[in-house]
Amino acid sequence: MSIISTIVRLVVLFSLANNATASSLSNILKLLNIQEFELPNLNFNNTSNSIQLLGDVENLQFYHYEGQQNFTDDGNSGISSTNNLIYYSDDVLIQLEVGSNDTDIQKIIPVGDDSFVLSGSGHLNGYALGRQLLYNLTTLSIKPIFDQDLGNITSILVDEEIVYFGGEFTYQTRSQNSSSVISWNMTSDEVIELPFQGFGSDSKVNSILKLNDDNILFVGMFDTLGNSSLLTYNTTSNFSNFTNSTENSSTIQLEQQISLKYATWDAGTAYFDQNNFVCEAGSSEAWIVEGRSGNLQLNFPNTVSPSKIRIYNANTAEDGVSLFRIVTSPSNGIMNLTYVDPLTGQLKYCDAFCPLLNSSGLETASSNSTSETRQRVFINNNTTSVTWSESYQEFAFINNIDVSALTLIAQDSYGSKTALSGIELFQDSHTAYANNTLNQPGCDTESTSLFSSSVLSDNGWYKGLDSDSYIAANYQSDSSPLPTVQFYPNIQAVGDFSIKMYTPGCLADGTCESRSIVNVTVLDPTDGTVLSTQLIYQNNNEMKYDEIFNGKLTVSPEITLTFYSTILPDLDSAIIVADRVDLTPTYINVDDILLDSNLKSTSLKLNGLFQYQLSNFTSDTKTKVGNNSIHQLALSQFPSSVSLIGNTFNNSIFLAGSTSNIVQLQLNSDLELRNTVVVDNGGETTRIENYSQGLLFFGQYNISSTNVVDNLSFNGTFSSFSQLGDNVTTFANFTYEGSELLFFNNDYLYNVSSESYIYNNTMFTASVLATGANSNNDTLLLGNIVRSEYSNFNEPLKLYGNSSLESLTFSSSIVPYAAVFLNDTANLYAYKDGENSKIIYGNNMTTSLDFSGTLNKLSFSNNSSLLFANAITNNGSSSLVISNISDGMSLASENLNNYGYITSMIDFNSNNTILVSGNFTLDDVDCHGICLYNYFTKKWSAFANSTIKGSIVEMQLWNSDQILISGLFSAQNYSSITLASLDIKGYNISVLSDDSKIEISSFIHDGQSITVWSNDTIMEYKSEKWNEISFPNTTSKYIESVEAVSIDLQNSTSNVSKILFAYGEFNSTLYGRLNAMLFRAGDWKPYFSINNFQVNEDPAITLFENRDLSSLFNSKNSLPANITSAETSSRSTVSSATATTVVNKIEGKHSKIDRGFVVLIALALAVGTVALLGLFGVTIAYIFRDEQKYESIKPRIDGQEMLDTVPPEKLMKFI
Repeated sequence: MSIISTIVRLVVLFSLANNATASSLSNILKLLNIQEFELPNLNFNNTSNSIQLLGDVENLQFYHYEGQQNFTDDGNSGISSTNNLIYYSDDVLIQLEVGSNDTDIQKIIPVGDDSFVLSGSGHLNGYALGRQLLYNLTTLSIKPIFDQDLGNITSILVDEEIVYFGGEFTYQTRSQNSSSVISWNMTSDEVIELPFQGFGSDSKVNSILKLNDDNILFVGMFDTLGNSSLLTYNTTSNFSNFTNSTENSSTIQLEQQISLKYATWDAGTAYFDQNNFVCEAGSSEAWIVEGRSGNLQLNFPNTVSPSKIRIYNANTAEDGVSLFRIVTSPSNGIMNLTYVDPLTGQLKYCDAFCPLLNSSGLETASSNSTSETRQRVFINNNTTSVTWSESYQEFAFINNIDVSALTLIAQDSYGSKTALSGIELFQDSHTAYANNTLNQPGCDTESTSLFSSSVLSDNGWYKGLDSDSYIAANYQSDSSPLPTVQFYPNIQAVGDFSIKMYTPGCLADGTCESRSIVNVTVLDPTDGTVLSTQLIYQNNNEMKYDEIFNGKLTVSPEITLTFYSTILPDLDSAIIVADRVDLTPTYINVDDILLDSNLKSTSLKLNGLFQYQLSNFTSDTKTKVGNNSIHQLALSQFPSSVSLIGNTFNNSIFLAGSTSNIVQLQLNSDLELRNTVVVDNGGETTRIENYSQGLLFFGQYNISSTNVVDNLSFNGTFSSFSQLGDNVTTFANFTYEGSELLFFNNDYLYNVSSESYIYNNTMFTASVLATGANSNNDTLLLGNIVRSEYSNFNEPLKLYGNSSLESLTFSSSIVPYAAVFLNDTANLYAYKDGENSKIIYGNNMTTSLDFSGTLNKLSFSNNSSLLFANAITNNGSSSLVISNISDGMSLASENLNNYGYITSMIDFNSNNTILVSGNFTLDDVDCHGICLYNYFTKKWSAFANSTIKGSIVEMQLWNSDQILISGLFSAQNYSSITLASLDIKGYNISVLSDDSKIEISSFIHDGQSITVWSNDTIMEYKSEKWNEISFPNTTSKYIESVEAVSIDLQNSTSNVSKILFAYGEFNSTLYGRLNAMLFRAGDWKPYFSINNFQVNEDPAITLFENRDLSSLFNSKNSLPANITSAETSSRSTVSSATATTVVNKIEGKHSKIDRGFVVLIALALAVGTVALLGLFGVTIAYIFRDEQKYESIKPRIDGQEMLDTVPPEKLMKFI
């Protein structure tokens, strides 16, 4: 493989910080104090200026900046954490926050130039994500936007300085509650409740779309607004005055219908269908008695004050009731009633015998009705209306009394049976209970917009006494939120009202001493005008009411009850109670009811779509919400209670959800429907997402009987996107290094740019759950990314001094594990072939060398072309093998003791002898860890008179007469030696260290100093002192080898050129896991990591120096004859890293002329002698010269032939 310098690498951060287009990148680098590392130009002190990494290297990553380790493979083959907050810009990844176990960021939305909204669940850095966190890149700070958890947020829209949050939640304030939507002004940092107060209980906003600068479309599941009065608008009616009203006028309903949802019934033995009787009144007979009379009793869950009863007689005329009476409890009296006679239109009265027309009689009366026949009469200052129609008659209660039970007694019928189709009860006052269950409609089919409602703060409200309707809360002082109840009564007409707040007594529940003072406020919701406010003491003994307002109302008010203070001082807790508010009309103007006798009040229905026009709520426009084409489409195109989701693409709105259709809308400039396209996809849609090519629809779609797809894409036309299996619950869109990546459920990764799926590999592994990007090229993501600068090698590498890489190309089955340097153009490599090891040249030229087992140590004698090696088989047998690489012949193979091994070899070529060290014993020649072997005579012999015994880990020539030896051995009169210098002439030894606590693995030297290392320690011996080179901020380390290299000072900020190159495994608290570090000027710097490096694993990834080491292991001198008694040398002991004087210093080089200089002197003398003889010959020739001219002699060989190149084969025979 060619040099991989063209591979995209991480950009050096210094350049990034100065050239980044992202406005926040340089600032983040500065705030986090991220240190950057420029790759040095190293000099490896060899011709190619390179080292080699032998083994099966997968990925290599140079270290460029602090924190980079969070995004590189640590060798564990995967991503350790997926809930971290990551910053990405210009191919730089920075970990901003470490998530906790519950961190679940579902949405990341950019706001402004330097901030993002983080929405989800759980916590980030101690902040609750449910409160919607604002993450600022300029300060790297986190701030909750809301003071309460919003719960499930499904959509966020940023509209300039206003941010809209939609989902499934209730936001509670002192004045009102908002369901499913709330907004926040990022400039003023103010929470803004929308004027329509959300979408009522059990609603959900799935999508928020901006239509233009003045209109926002909310998409979800809802059928009303929090302020339902905004849905009431006026339409033209076809009657001219009230007294001559037609059936249309009788549909006007002033009173509040009493909910019978929690009422109980007693029909005795009669047939009774409660649901039809209450919810389908008038549709069919629901109460049938065999006989001409019967009783039906109704028990209310709480006390009511009915103003009238509407009775639906039997549909079958002969079974209808003809006479009845009403008896109520607790008065146990017959009620006085008034009604409009359908036959005459006159207002009449009855009590014990009240008449009912049967169905045929009502139909006849309705058909015969003329302008003089009234169908509705207003009584009690127009506060109560009494009507009749072809299907029912109404009877008003003359006396306004409290009722807990009501019995309808049928006294006679038109036939042999007695039957009714239903009844409905109404009251003049409009009641809103704090216990919202009492406000619910009696039937699920009834619209909640016609009923009152209430919203409670999150204070653990509980039901009061079982016999009463109130609720209560126990409030701890200074806690949040304040106990609050928001009442939303619903009035149907403009008029004068008295509003009463009811407070239950404290004697019954024993809470008088802990009751509170509450603040009650009445608001006009259209403009926020405070109509009244007052403090109410709640320590009344018995039930009481306080009139909180008396006057004209033109719209349904909002009434808020909020804790103000305790009544008694110094209480740590207080009880707050809330029962109900009553709005009792005192006078209704008929003209106001009929709106100038030309208009009719109509309630707009919603069905999952709401167009919010901002200007309508900031102007004097009376109609805040219009019945526009979008609202009409929702009712006509989708089933009721639909849950919709929406998105936009190319000026079109796409709607889908819990329906089998996808609807595409196109609006004109006035936001009226211009075109509607309905696509029947045969399945529900769970989400719609944007990407660069269009929209993605997730669901399961039955395109045809044989074609079922999981997802659809739209880019002008619909097409199948891909089969992703399970429903897509998480989706993220992330642009990485110029490619758009789509993450589905964190299981599938699709590259839009290449139109292909990406599978996690050693080069790129990603787990992304949520992303967000702004226009400044800042991206935040939840998850993690692991990437490699150089990857997918799976072969040995050559590393050059300029930090470029090149693959060492071998046959696919060859993975070298050891090597030895031959010359500047050739190396020998050992590789495994089954259980044997073979030797091959670096250019893939094979040799015949074949060894059993693994070659533990390789050494080469450039004087004799001999290869020395220690071969160890799988069963532990060890041998010294010597081969001639010129002809491939094996010169020797000597067995060592089992499990012995060789660590170092020095060749004395002139003696045909190699000095072998290691961990072995040869008893017959008294060798223990070090021995001489004559490869000519093939005999072992003792070294240094067998005075050195132990385990030797390394030997190197210090100079021509001295050897450095490390290990753990004894020599002469010394024991526990770990490093010593040996004079090979007299075998004098100088002990440099006997600290047995440091097990020296190897060493290097440069003639001035010695650097030694163990598995976890590096020490330097210089100027007779030992100094430890420590690894700060490192939790663990394994040092395999150390090399001395130098650096190009031209581009360096330091004048120190010497560098230690440490190779192994280093776990740093600052840089993560590294495999190479550089020590320079007293400081360690990270260099690179290898993802599949394993300590003490086979096969290992080993470092090969790739340079000539003959000066260390090939001696040009001869070994002297053995000296039987060695001189005793003095000794120094070093028991720690503290420097200690060595008495006998390492001897320097002898002051004699080397062999090379002798040759040069001889050559100079020879040249001088030849020159002198030549001068003498010229002088003689001149004296005896021939005076006659001479002729040149033609040479026997042509001149051109003399210039021709002589073929090599003609020369070889002379060599």
